[in-house]
Amino acid sequence: MPSTLSDDVEKEVWKVREVKIKLPAGVWQDEPDEARWNRLDFRCKVVRSGTGAWCGYVGVPVTSPVANKLYMGMPVKVHGGITYSSNDEPGRFVRERPNSFKWVGFDCAHCFDRLPGGSISSQTYRDFTYVVKETIELAKQIELLEEKATEDDAIEVGYKLLLEGNSICRTFGCDWAGEEGCKKYSTSALCPASLIRDISSNEAFLYPSLTKLSRNHVLAARTIVKSFPIQPRRA
Repeated sequence: MPSTLSDDVEKEVWKVREVKIKLPAGVWQDEPDEARWNRLDFRCKVVRSGTGAWCGYVGVPVTSPVANKLYMGMPVKVHGGITYSSNDEPGRFVRERPNSFKWVGFDCAHCFDRLPGGSISSQTYRDFTYVVKETIELAKQIELLEEKATEDDAIEVGYKLLLEGNSICRTFGCDWAGEEGCKKYSTSALCPASLIRDISSNEAFLYPSLTKLSRNHVLAARTIVKSFPIQPRRA
């Protein structure tokens, strides 16, 4: 039955009798056993495993520039680290088409976690609210990775076009450029794209995915990309 998790998250929630019937009495008996919600283009799910412990997952469209960079053990801050990476949607209630999303997730069944019915009182049971919050935080981190990957791609494409002899204005699709000159900036020195003149001589910078760049070069490139509403053209 749909219910509201917060003002900006709508979720579908299910209780699964086959799971609960195996668990002893505890706070988990009042919780659901699976839930899903959308976050922008991402899909988020929390699923109770057969042991009663929660798992959290984020599904990223396979068309995303970051989809092939999601893997087990990837450097993100989430409970216990990433322990799931697959194109198969986890959980009992599958909604998405096969292979349309790349899923990564974590679990709350580590040595420092309490499983429902566990006898070690010093361990902590990670409840429904906790796993939902962790899943949202994981989605936020992947969103940042996607933004950076998109910018890196735009930078590389833009510089390859410049290398082929395209002008700065044409490469970045600036609408202020005219036959008589720029209609926005009185001198080229005022245009953020003029930074290209200072760094285009560094041929390694044309391929940021292959070479470690200086922080100043990276910041300059991001300034250029963000200064134009249209991304560099590929053709």
